[in-house]
Amino acid sequence: MSKQTDVKPETLAAHGAYEGDPDCGAVIPPIQPATTFARDADYRLIREGMSYARDANPTFLPPEALLAQLEGAAAALVFSAGNAAASAVIQALEPGDRVVAPKVMYWGLRGRISR
Repeated sequence: MSKQTDVKPETLAAHGAYEGDPDCGAVIPPIQPATTFARDADYRLIREGMSYARDANPTFLPPEALLAQLEGAAAALVFSAGNAAASAVIQALEPGDRVVAPKVMYWGLRGRISR
């Protein structure tokens, strides 16, 4: 996907920053249902970075690229669930960092935030 810098943010968002599938001409990014990805005889990944759908999913690549473009960022991440996104943020914190969070939240996440 090439980076389009001369396009308005509204246009990028409308097109999803997706240039289309060169193989079939589809204009909407596909959803990849695979959970595991091909490896060669030495068990190396055929395509680097695509090992398991929960940590590297090709379905996430177009929206991540779009968000990075819209925000002027080097990269962006999307998650399949709010709890996954919140857990990633919590795990990235350093000792002594503070979190401001509501009292009413997903119970599984609440246990990760000390009072």
